[in-house]
Amino acid sequence: MPARRSQALDTLRALRSHTRTPDSSPAVEGQSPGGLATQALTPAHPLDSWQPNTSVAHNSCKQGATKPRKELAWMCRSCSSDCVPIRDESRCLCGHRLRQHSDPTQKFRCKEAGCSCRQFFFIMAEGAWVLRCSCKHRHTEHDPRSHACRKPACSCPSFTSPFVCNCDHPWSDHHQIIRDREVLTLDDMMARHALCQPGDVAAAASLGPAPEINRWDLIKRGQPEGPGLAAANSHTSIQEL
Repeated sequence: MPARRSQALDTLRALRSHTRTPDSSPAVEGQSPGGLATQALTPAHPLDSWQPNTSVAHNSCKQGATKPRKELAWMCRSCSSDCVPIRDESRCLCGHRLRQHSDPTQKFRCKEAGCSCRQFFFIMAEGAWVLRCSCKHRHTEHDPRSHACRKPACSCPSFTSPFVCNCDHPWSDHHQIIRDREVLTLDDMMARHALCQPGDVAAAASLGPAPEINRWDLIKRGQPEGPGLAAANSHTSIQEL
């Protein structure tokens, strides 16, 4: 044991002789006053060295980087109200959802096998309630092409409804249109979040006042009284189907 201890002490002294410098030597950068080497604890890529491109970000805030997107909407011809936005889960007369139809270049033709629907035809629905035709038959009981009722002994030539919208106008005063909406991309919002005011980003994202969507509590089903709901019309171009 004494021999091993002596050998260990000799090894420790040898290591110290290589790592120590004379105490009289001046301290240099990167070394402690005793001569032991030190390492600067600075990050390889300090966050303070990163500076955002302020000119690009400020221009993005002012210009509102957006991209056009085609979408469907159900609008009133009488008052030009954007009554109901048509979403992916909206129903078509053929019985399928909008997400099961093609893109706008093909007028939203149904993609389901065996379906003869050539164009999306919006049907109002809320939960278990689905808009019915004046002939009292369901929308799925009408032909997807001609919209005529397929029930035996029914002479209904086309789907129509006595439904009255929340804008105080009947169902027949409404039409389905394709419009172009400028949509703010998520990447653009994240890129300028650090330099834009929160209000500027929110306003650019919504492109103006954002009314509540699908106010079914205000939709009237034949009642002559009740408040109407006028939504902001934010489209840039409209194409009627």
